[in-house]
Amino acid sequence: MASARDEWVAASSRFAAIWQVGKVPAHLLEGPPAHLDVEASDSVSLDVQAIVRCAQRVSGGRTALILCGSRLRTRECPDLLGYADRRARVVVLSTSAMQSDQDPELLLARLRNVLAHEQGHLDGRSHCRTAGCVMRPVSEAAYLDARPLVPCERCRRPRFRRAVALAAAAAALALAVLLFDGVASRLVGPAFEMPFT
Repeated sequence: MASARDEWVAASSRFAAIWQVGKVPAHLLEGPPAHLDVEASDSVSLDVQAIVRCAQRVSGGRTALILCGSRLRTRECPDLLGYADRRARVVVLSTSAMQSDQDPELLLARLRNVLAHEQGHLDGRSHCRTAGCVMRPVSEAAYLDARPLVPCERCRRPRFRRAVALAAAAAALALAVLLFDGVASRLVGPAFEMPFT
């Protein structure tokens, strides 16, 4: 069985570039750290959009992973574990939000879980309400310990098949409405026409 460290290295190696913002535990990085300088107006949490914009400027269109030593926030959400921007091809993970200062293996396992979730967003998956799905959003790091690393059956289905199924359902509904209208008009008879005088 692979260690949490091996799983983390395998998962993070899919990214063309890895940077850190602020202080990040050294065991998360292979080799010397590459720092990403982000202007911060708040020392407690960083605006994830500012990090994404900065990463876009320096990544050259490559898929990038940003490890952040501070908490993350957006206008909509004041505290995030991770964030993915599909257009920018950037994933940002907060190491300080993982609440695992004393246990490096726990930190790696939690980061691996958030990375799998954010990678799902890069692949076009949205959030899911199924309990056993990596795409189910969590609000606290402790919930990551029980969340699996794989998407549920519904999320694994290709998006094209879902679109085809929705189109087929819409066509069937339209056909049912037309048939009902045709049957109803035969039962009631022709519409009464009042002659104008």
